[in-house]
Amino acid sequence: MEVNLKIAWSASHQEFIISDYYYFGWFDKKLREKGIVIDEVDEFERLENYDVIVFNYPEIWFSDEEKNMIDKWLNYGKKIMFLAYYKNEDRVAELINDVVAKYGLKFNYDHVKDDKSNWQGDPYYVVTSELREYSEGVSKICFPCTASIELSDGYVIAKTEDERVIAAGKKVGKGLLEIYGTCVFWDSFSAKILDNFQFSCNILTQRAK
Repeated sequence: MEVNLKIAWSASHQEFIISDYYYFGWFDKKLREKGIVIDEVDEFERLENYDVIVFNYPEIWFSDEEKNMIDKWLNYGKKIMFLAYYKNEDRVAELINDVVAKYGLKFNYDHVKDDKSNWQGDPYYVVTSELREYSEGVSKICFPCTASIELSDGYVIAKTEDERVIAAGKKVGKGLLEIYGTCVFWDSFSAKILDNFQFSCNILTQRAK
């Protein structure tokens, strides 16, 4: 698999970083085996040099200048992803909402549980086959400890089996803005569950239709 996209994983806002070997070592290794190389970038301005930008659980608030830059990058055609966690832990969902709400996307400060469709009987490990985007080679995914999402405009990426949105996006100019209710579906533990790894590859290398 040859991937020509330049992919950045931000370390500019105290994110949960991909260079953390314990949490992402297996995941990063498997991505590289598939030809998917991710650069960890600790300077916000340098993110402009990439096609795909991942903000995985950012804990530092974005300045007005940075939000304006994100808007510019989207309009230029970049794909930008924000990933949160359940219950607004560390106010991360609130922080991301401060960036994305104006585009019609919003995290709820809740925790999604599913007593019927889950991984090994744990209702916090929500399992779903309800994928609207990035479903190539994917049958089911597991979203542990996820928040739900409201969207007034945009597209659904994934829902729970009972129709709660857990991943969504919006086309902005030539670009794509996407938010995911959990930041741990692709760590080195959860990436091995069901089709999570393939789903992760898809969202990093493809664009929603």
